[in-house]
Amino acid sequence: MPDELIHILAKALADLVISIDLSDDEDVPSDVATRWFEDSAHTLDHLIESDRGRLTALWQDLADREPNPARRQALRELPESFGLDDRD
Repeated sequence: MPDELIHILAKALADLVISIDLSDDEDVPSDVATRWFEDSAHTLDHLIESDRGRLTALWQDLADREPNPARRQALRELPESFGLDDRD
């Protein structure tokens, strides 16, 4: 997969997850958000270790460039939230 496509997909996933995560419970009920995040985490669990590291690095790079403190913090927490730093 071309690098540009990977970067765009990583950013799109991060933007979606962070928007849901930072939304009010009235807009997105927490039980629904949890189910979506668990489904995504399960899918990302199939990544090989090098791809986990690559996605983590992409999200950290996005965090470094994010001007909004809440979004920056959420970006930094994504790898752990999705279990990308878990070692089997």
